[in-house]
Amino acid sequence: MLSHHFQLLKKLVLSVSNLSHVNPSDCKRLSELIFQKTKLKLSETTLKRVYGFANSEFKPSQFTIDTLLQYCGYHTWTSFLKDHDQKTESDKSLNWFSLTDQADKITGFTLRALKGRSGIPYIKTIGRSFINHHLDDFITSDCVATALIAPAGYGKTIALLHWIEERQELEPVDGGNDIILFFSTSTLQSALMSGQDIHIWLLSLLGFNRADNMVTLLNNRDNNTGKFYLIIDGFDEHALKNDQFLLILNHITDILSLYGADSSFRLILSMRSSTWANNRHELNKSGKWFTGFGNDNRYINVPLFNLPEIKEISLKINQQAKIFIHPAIIELVNNPLYLQLYYKLHKDDFSLNYADSLLKHDLISAYVLDKIYLDKHSAERMALLFELVQIMSHKNGLYHVNKLNANHIISKYHSVYPELVSQGFLRELNKSEEMVYNTYVELGSDELLEYVLAQKLLTDNNNRLNTDLVVQVNLILNSGVKLNVIKWIVIYAIKTEQHHSLNYITKTDLTLNQRAELLCFLGDIFDRELARSSSQVITKQFFKLNIDNQLFYYFFGLENIDTGYEKTLLSLLKFDLPDDKRLLVLCSLAITAMFKLDLKALEQYLLLVKKVSQTELFKFPVNPLKCINTIFHYLKYGIIKKDAFVEISKFCFNPPGRGEWFNDSITNDITFMLATLTCLLMHNQRKQLRFIDILRHNYKDFSKYYAEYSFFLNIAAADAFFMRNDKGSFIACYRAIARTSNQHDQAYTPFMQALLHGYKIKMAMLDNNYDQVMMEYKYFDSIAHPHKFRLIKFHIVSLLLKKSLLTSVMEHAQFYKQLHYEHTKLMIEGSVIELFEKQAM
Repeated sequence: MLSHHFQLLKKLVLSVSNLSHVNPSDCKRLSELIFQKTKLKLSETTLKRVYGFANSEFKPSQFTIDTLLQYCGYHTWTSFLKDHDQKTESDKSLNWFSLTDQADKITGFTLRALKGRSGIPYIKTIGRSFINHHLDDFITSDCVATALIAPAGYGKTIALLHWIEERQELEPVDGGNDIILFFSTSTLQSALMSGQDIHIWLLSLLGFNRADNMVTLLNNRDNNTGKFYLIIDGFDEHALKNDQFLLILNHITDILSLYGADSSFRLILSMRSSTWANNRHELNKSGKWFTGFGNDNRYINVPLFNLPEIKEISLKINQQAKIFIHPAIIELVNNPLYLQLYYKLHKDDFSLNYADSLLKHDLISAYVLDKIYLDKHSAERMALLFELVQIMSHKNGLYHVNKLNANHIISKYHSVYPELVSQGFLRELNKSEEMVYNTYVELGSDELLEYVLAQKLLTDNNNRLNTDLVVQVNLILNSGVKLNVIKWIVIYAIKTEQHHSLNYITKTDLTLNQRAELLCFLGDIFDRELARSSSQVITKQFFKLNIDNQLFYYFFGLENIDTGYEKTLLSLLKFDLPDDKRLLVLCSLAITAMFKLDLKALEQYLLLVKKVSQTELFKFPVNPLKCINTIFHYLKYGIIKKDAFVEISKFCFNPPGRGEWFNDSITNDITFMLATLTCLLMHNQRKQLRFIDILRHNYKDFSKYYAEYSFFLNIAAADAFFMRNDKGSFIACYRAIARTSNQHDQAYTPFMQALLHGYKIKMAMLDNNYDQVMMEYKYFDSIAHPHKFRLIKFHIVSLLLKKSLLTSVMEHAQFYKQLHYEHTKLMIEGSVIELFEKQAM
């Protein structure tokens, strides 16, 4: 029996039944109609197999065929063939335009079906420019086939739908005659399950009975006739059973071989990166594939959303939304999957103008809940993920496992493994070479890896946050993974009311940069918890009830100064704090505002410090109120108030004995550094160095102590030596700083890096090496400008304008003009008076 004749018989059955198409629900009614007419029984299940709605390993039985023939008015298969072989002569009348009509019907049905599956309503999605560029380049090339290739969730299908619709709309306008035949892979799967050859099935849908008729039509078309596009969406190996995928792959390869020589034929697929990586050798045998890959070798030619696209889709979703989009959101929702998840969480109040560091975790949690926890096989899925993570190689901080080594686990969970790969939660990559098998399994993204790893560590530790858990976290080699695992553990601890165990987080091994990021994350968690109207886990009494204070003091240090640190400190002020802790927060806020040259905020914090009990101020080794007040008046009015200097002088000439004021504490660190900053304003380098020397002998010897405190006091001492033109002592300080920075510069926070480059500029100034000055200033400004370290920049620019020889070197005239512009701009933005020209009072 020829497959295309059986397709004709199936069509005739529908015609006799007055059905234009058939759905699974129609099979019961069809069974009844056949029985009424023939008195022969074909079950609903049998008819579902015939029409591809149920799996069938065998071809239809002779009884099934005879019953269908009788229902259509034929007594034998021979009479049916004779009748329809005569009708096949009508194939000769098929032309390009009748073929277009048939293809449009099929494509229209596929478009409607896939639009309904869009995570964001299709009408609110957008067309993308990348696909126009990619397919235009493909069409004008000599290649016959291309594919949109990217991981799950990159928006391949939606981009393809928009391209097809735009192409169809332009056809009548530009006079094109293209034919687009569009299918999803699931449709091909149904055809395959009913025992049909994909190629013959496609031809019968288009009205052909023989392949040579299609070839003849393509070869004999007019030169002005358009192209024939066969487009298949979702061609992914793990969405099908392995034997089904290989069969469809072979059929597609055959189709490509048959029609590839014709200049009008083009094949377009969409697939995941892993499918291309694992099957590229088979697909690319013809050498006629257009891939459009970049140079990153990740098998991706579908880019993430750019900013204009994010704005366009935001306005489509909510026309009342503000045009401003928060920078943190841009880095997140440029991934179409995350934008879809964000839409589901905020569909009633969609806006992209606010974000905190918890947003990504909200989206990942929603994704895991939907794909894992709510699935009926959730336990098996999590067990599989845990066992895979357990055996993954951690070498070089990478998490993957050779599939051979994981085969026993995959076999154990054979029912859920393909589903997780199909959903993109796991992925396989085949990078085998001659004599080397290298197919490995990994999590679908870094975010999913970090989530699963955190859950695994918690499960192994009885879901408790304690010292044992911290020990295991510190064993993670990849520091980026470690930080994000810690964040997930913090979220879990709060959700399970283990917030009083958050002190253990201070024992984790993090770089200074990572610690600063974790502090911002904790600040956002505190803000969210305190904003809850009910079910608060963390209350305003949290730090009063937290007896050992480790977590509270973990938040402080000048190295943390950055654009987000002020927000974190303000979150601490929302708690009911005792005066000593409140004063420490306000001092840190004042220092942050000072380095940002935000005098309005500095004045506000100064007023708040004045409201603190004077008794608390006397507990500090140097009165912080006097220091902040002196700095504010210096910057705002150009007046040097002497109150703080008098107190610092008394401290230098009559230092307190060893005791509370010289105990190693973060409060003393902040106070002494605030006093040191105040000394910088006196232009009395001898007194400044004397104060630093007192601290070194009585508090901490920073020449031997490589903590952040020592870094800042070394910087302050180097500044004093620079102003005194003491090059030897300046170099000694610089070398002390450089000894640690050579090993840890990448771990330094932006604030520390800005200071370090500032002092490299001073070193070059002492050597009169202005080419080096210009180069270092470029590095310095690339840090200071985006992070708003305006005071440091103002200081460096003022030094270069007033204490360098730039004006005498003609080739540096342009650099001098740039500095003068920056200087004026900083004075206007900060509303400050010129540095180095102050009046004492």
